[in-house]
Amino acid sequence: MTVALIHFIKQLNIFDTYSTDENQIRQEILSTRVYLVLLPTILVVIITYSAQKELYHTVKVNNPSLDDYRHLLIAYPDTFSCPCSQLSVSYSTFVSITPIVHQVCSSDFTSDRWLSSLYHEDASSYIGIDIRSIGNAQFQLLRTLCESSKQAIANGLKATFASASLVNSHGILLSSDSVHVQVEAFARDFIANVGSEQRRRRGLLATFFDRNFLVSGLQTAAVPFIDSHFELKMKIVYYIMTFFYGTSFAWESCQCDINYNCEALLGIFPNWTYESDDPGAFSQYTGAFEFLVDGFRAGCLPLNSLILSTLECYYTQNCLDTIIPYLSGFDTSFNVLNRNVSKRFIPATSIGALVDEMMVEDWSKQIDYSRYFTACHPLSCSYSYTERFNILYIITTIVGLFGGLTVALRFVCPRLVDAFHLISEYILLRKARRPVGDLPSGKKSVLDVRLSNDKINTLSPVMMF
Repeated sequence: MTVALIHFIKQLNIFDTYSTDENQIRQEILSTRVYLVLLPTILVVIITYSAQKELYHTVKVNNPSLDDYRHLLIAYPDTFSCPCSQLSVSYSTFVSITPIVHQVCSSDFTSDRWLSSLYHEDASSYIGIDIRSIGNAQFQLLRTLCESSKQAIANGLKATFASASLVNSHGILLSSDSVHVQVEAFARDFIANVGSEQRRRRGLLATFFDRNFLVSGLQTAAVPFIDSHFELKMKIVYYIMTFFYGTSFAWESCQCDINYNCEALLGIFPNWTYESDDPGAFSQYTGAFEFLVDGFRAGCLPLNSLILSTLECYYTQNCLDTIIPYLSGFDTSFNVLNRNVSKRFIPATSIGALVDEMMVEDWSKQIDYSRYFTACHPLSCSYSYTERFNILYIITTIVGLFGGLTVALRFVCPRLVDAFHLISEYILLRKARRPVGDLPSGKKSVLDVRLSNDKINTLSPVMMF
């Protein structure tokens, strides 16, 4: 069986011309062997190249759902894209920004019960640095600041959300992370703009009071009195601010017609009817105070002094319990502020700092990405990927090239063998013509011819094996 197979291979001739010439037959068999060597070699090269080649595929998905989008974005993050049918999407469609207001704005200290307790019909009988004199006005202002901040934020959100849109210049559906980045930037700008507007308005109000020297009816900036000629006069209030240094102290005065930011500590003082020699002098240290409210200030205007104050006392039950007996109301069940609620502001934070931040502890930003996806409304998405060693591609390539390759080899192989035969003949003839000893020239020629014929005749059988 093996011998027969070997004999079959040796005699295989796919270029058979049915010639009886032995040299021609040998040439055809040799061409067959060259063909059988070149064909698989070239096929191996083609297969190797096809297996290593990267194939670039682009896939289009029509009317993708949000789940499709998320799945494909994870699978093909670098090449996946979805053009939006809407280039801009209003923030109000998918974003909700809610302020988390400082706890004082919803506490007992801005309630009607607390304000009623601070109200005294004879408030003018108390000195202007007594909480019974100006406490009600200050906490009304505090509640007003809370409400005005809340209203300013609501107006700002309404105006901003009505006009602001998320615009993508490339018209591509943004990923959830990109949308969050855009919303955070939008929220920062919005918060900064609203806060800046609030500070500007407060500054204008302060300038208006300062330039016109408007005084409070609480007699904190000027005290009316009747002089010896029975004429009504106004005594400008000045505050004696005391600074303690261990066991000693120093003081300086601040006059309201010069500086509206005069201040003194607020507290509980003995009844004062301004019958002293200097009815316009308010001192934070008189030696006669009964209690000082930690952090709270009195000043020329309730608003100015409130801005300089802190809420330290109202975080402490002992401090609140000390104030309550002096209040006019019968309701004494007030809850102190919770120190553990605030993560941003400490008890010693000034109310002015709270107002600058619009009384906001934090901002809650809710993003509904599904609503953004719906508003964007991508009609189609596409993604690309590369692939190697694609069996179908390899088979298709081989099938496509095989026919042309066999035709080309059937044309080339016989000619390669003929060319090789001619070159070999030429080389052998040149070698056969070299001089051999001192033989006569005639004999040399005969010898050359014989050698050439013998070598040429033996060349083809040698090449066949």
